[in-house]
Amino acid sequence: FNGVLVNEASGLKPAEGHVCLQTEGAALAVRKLELLPIGHKMVLADESRALLHYIDPFDPSKNFTVPCPKPAWDLQKVGEGKYRTVCPNGFVVIDLAERKAVDHFQDPALAGITAVSDLPEGGFIACVNPPGIGDEIDIVRFSADRKFVSKTPFKGIFYARTMTLLKNGELLITHDNGFVRAK
Repeated sequence: FNGVLVNEASGLKPAEGHVCLQTEGAALAVRKLELLPIGHKMVLADESRALLHYIDPFDPSKNFTVPCPKPAWDLQKVGEGKYRTVCPNGFVVIDLAERKAVDHFQDPALAGITAVSDLPEGGFIACVNPPGIGDEIDIVRFSADRKFVSKTPFKGIFYARTMTLLKNGELLITHDNGFVRAK
């Protein structure tokens, strides 16, 4: 985006055919699109089918799929061979070596969750789109022992998509109308 790589996809099947770009809620103008050969192993979250795919383009016999709860958003590596994705009211951690969910956390404060970021001192924050409220998101904080700590509302933001905790402590939140940086 504006000269910065923000997303990649690889190891997709079929290996040939048409490429379709899709946006949600806004037009997208593309000046340059570069498709490169796949050169590494990867993990992909399949939102529509609630699956986590491990893809090895060097040895397709090693490919496998692990079921996970929908919506399978915000896929993040959280340890060696472990990946986290959000699910209704929380998140699930999949261990690729065990090929199954090894951690599943849910809490009513996380209704409408779209993204999770770990905090340096332990615990985590989650971005939540409160049900029935269209122009507000909440940042919900939990301690390292997964106890609710706080909720901070942000008015004027419609439907948060992703959240990244930056090194300077700010949050970068993407939403339906753009992005916002928050401290």
